[in-house]
Amino acid sequence: MFEKSKSRQKIFLIYGPPGAGKTSIALEICKREGWNYISVGEITRREISKGTDLGNRLRDCLEKVVEYPPELIAEVMDPYITKAAQEGRFLIIDGYPKYKKEIPLFCNLIRESGLVIAGVAVLTVDFEEALKRSRGRRVCESCGFHTKEAISRCIICGEKIGERDDDEFEIFSRRFRDHLESIQETIEALRKEKSSLRICEIDANPDFPTVLEEVYNFFKNMPG
Repeated sequence: MFEKSKSRQKIFLIYGPPGAGKTSIALEICKREGWNYISVGEITRREISKGTDLGNRLRDCLEKVVEYPPELIAEVMDPYITKAAQEGRFLIIDGYPKYKKEIPLFCNLIRESGLVIAGVAVLTVDFEEALKRSRGRRVCESCGFHTKEAISRCIICGEKIGERDDDEFEIFSRRFRDHLESIQETIEALRKEKSSLRICEIDANPDFPTVLEEVYNFFKNMPG
């Protein structure tokens, strides 16, 4: 399905459990190259924080402790992916599609947007290391800016910044397990859509600069 895209505009997918550093890595690469970055986690948190119609539907799922329906996630992500495609820049998508059942709608979306998946980076990290990295992490729910500094306002947009609720130990542990349980099924489903898709598993336990360069080199060397 991916091969039918009308454009050679590359997009890259990056996966990893919470605390793997994928957001920081993706943002740094986009800063270097002038690429676009889209995070499903940041987008859903932003919609919920703003109390939009989509955000209220997402919040309802959270309150009921049920997974977001694939149709809802596709509806949330659609305008962001479409806008990135219209801007013509390469794109890194963080954490979407997360589950196998989300892939059909995702495929339709990128096909309609004229995009081509060039590569998929899958970060792996030990639970203890991921948990250590998450402690003290703060996030702006408006723009998604991350920091460990003890500040009350976002230096990017000026909105309130605070600790992430999903970094609480029990929730963090559940999110970590959820990733491990779903990632292989998701990757295999992506392979079925494009048998030639380049996928690289990267050990994210080493220091940030080392992991960053490995992911960066993998993405930069993708032929598209």
